[in-house]
Amino acid sequence: IEQKAQGASEMIYVRSTVAAFIVGTLACAGAALGQVEDNARQVLEKSAQALKGVKDLSVTGRHYATGPFVGGMVDTRGEFRLIKGASAKQSASFYQGQAKSPGGATDEQFHFFLNPDPAGATVTWVDETNKVVLTRPLVVRTEQYNQVTLGEQLIMPELFEADPFTKKLSSPNIKIAVEGTEEVGGEGCDVVRASAKEGQAWTLWHISRADGLPRRREEGAKLDEKGEPVRLIVEWTEVKSNQNLTRKDLEIPVPEGYRVDEQKPAAPGAPAQAAPSPPGAGRAPPTGWSAARCWGRRTTATTSRRCPARCASSGGRAR
Repeated sequence: IEQKAQGASEMIYVRSTVAAFIVGTLACAGAALGQVEDNARQVLEKSAQALKGVKDLSVTGRHYATGPFVGGMVDTRGEFRLIKGASAKQSASFYQGQAKSPGGATDEQFHFFLNPDPAGATVTWVDETNKVVLTRPLVVRTEQYNQVTLGEQLIMPELFEADPFTKKLSSPNIKIAVEGTEEVGGEGCDVVRASAKEGQAWTLWHISRADGLPRRREEGAKLDEKGEPVRLIVEWTEVKSNQNLTRKDLEIPVPEGYRVDEQKPAAPGAPAQAAPSPPGAGRAPPTGWSAARCWGRRTTATTSRRCPARCASSGGRAR
């Protein structure tokens, strides 16, 4: 589980680092460049209304990167269905697909149902290796959180923005223009580019001419004049919106031969489920040990044997 979580974290780190560079470049652009063509504004404003009107959505998607340092490192493919909430993690949703490991060893699979219940969000996912369907509270640094992190790579951020495209449309530093029309997955789209710093950084959207929803989103930047640009791309096909999805449409059926392992958040006021006792629990602390000399760190088999029970159980070590 720790290796999977680390893999997902590395993938997010790669994506976040490149995205931060692009956003920073856009923010530092010269003010003289800023202008919005009327037809570009119309396309984006129509898309903003379409995005705000989404109540539920189903998509087949891909998120990948090209360019130096990141080419091939990020490549996530799959499908999702969601009932839109205030954010991705507040949306009841189903995701299934695979993500390329940054190390390139094996692909990571994700297959889960996120249930943002007011009592506490839970994730139900399929463990194909052990043939079990698990349900656990959504907690960071866990397998269930890793599953959600991988699936959310397929989301375009504009889907959950209160006013999509507004920041770029109102910025004096960004030029926005329609570049023509192209197809994405057979869908005719208007191509709109928001660029800055004389074209050194950009966001490129392919907006469906039929329903106004984006089908492709690209964030890009040129690291230098001669180098290959870095691109982060999300593509959507088979897009269907406002189908009156219910949570029953998102739940994962238990495959034949699989068992169910379910834990849900404790009810308010109820005691939390007891955690397994760590190695060394129940032993008396050694002579001379004191809490003041214990520094918290991740517990390993070695430190658990070396540390007294109180220290091991809190992830610390004696010195």
